[in-house]
Amino acid sequence: MRLTSGDYVEFRAVLRKNPLVGNLEGFVQAVAVLESVTRLNSDNKSQTEQMATLGKQMASILKIVRQDGPVDLVAELTGSRGLRAVLMVDANYFNDPSLNDLIDGEFWVLGKITRVIKVKSEGVNLFRKSGLARLPEGTLSALESAFDKAGESGMDFSKTETTISGPVIQVIPVAMFS
Repeated sequence: MRLTSGDYVEFRAVLRKNPLVGNLEGFVQAVAVLESVTRLNSDNKSQTEQMATLGKQMASILKIVRQDGPVDLVAELTGSRGLRAVLMVDANYFNDPSLNDLIDGEFWVLGKITRVIKVKSEGVNLFRKSGLARLPEGTLSALESAFDKAGESGMDFSKTETTISGPVIQVIPVAMFS
């Protein structure tokens, strides 16, 4: 099948949040729990203060990353041999604006293709609409490696991607259903 910009497409896919947003949300929640536990079980005020500072820093980054307006969902197309899609959605149109009821679910998507990327050397920057897109390439790699290290220590984080490499299609969904 030859896909071009402007085509309508229907596919079945597993949907995921922007990986960095999902990881930051999980990290902020985990730090809040750890901070509470540290407060209860420790007389070490500096450790508790460090946890609070870390939580505030991550929450601040999360606020920047969660720009207003449309958000991106990453769709792993079932039976497509590696083709993925980036769906630009407005969370205000969903029952749950946090999009948690969609995550890891398999859905049918009907939408209009806005961009087709066929080669692996190109991709869709998940932060193209935020100030993070203007940072020099590799700036976010420190954050990505922090999540990788946290994952090695037993915390459950998905692989952090800031760009979805080709082959990928960028889609504005018209309908999503199960």
